Amino acid sequence: MNGYKNILITLHEREKQEFGEGFLFAGAEHKDLQKLVDRSMQELNITLDKSYLDFLEFTNGLDYDGLVIYGTERYQNGNDFQEGFVEANAEFRKDPELQHYICYGDENSTRQVFNLKTSRFEIIDRVAWDAISQHDTFDDMLLTAIQNLDS
Repeated sequence: MNGYKNILITLHEREKQEFGEGFLFAGAEHKDLQKLVDRSMQELNITLDKSYLDFLEFTNGLDYDGLVIYGTERYQNGNDFQEGFVEANAEFRKDPELQHYICYGDENSTRQVFNLKTSRFEIIDRVAWDAISQHDTFDDMLLTAIQNLDS
């Protein structure tokens, strides 16, 4: 099992014990993943990373301690709201300076992206857009983002 999955399961169980409920969502179904793949190509001309799709099968998005990873579609339940991948990237790409990024999520001061110019996954500053860390895989980027929550 991926390192981030073990950490998220542990944190989820801790929250369930402490607050009566955890934060992990049910994993996306195959039809929802296919719809996301199709929409991403049609609306954004983006081919989704396999590791990101694997993540969505594990939990369809993430919202933990300020770290948000977008799910297959926009989600709202009462006061809980999470942007979907296509919707977030459509908004993100309105700024021509940001069109070389595929945005997978955000956190209070950072964004988790794939940089099309460098072909690397990056955690970037939300204001200056400077790379804070670079990663070969989505999994490594996500693990780093989770570990940074404690620092």
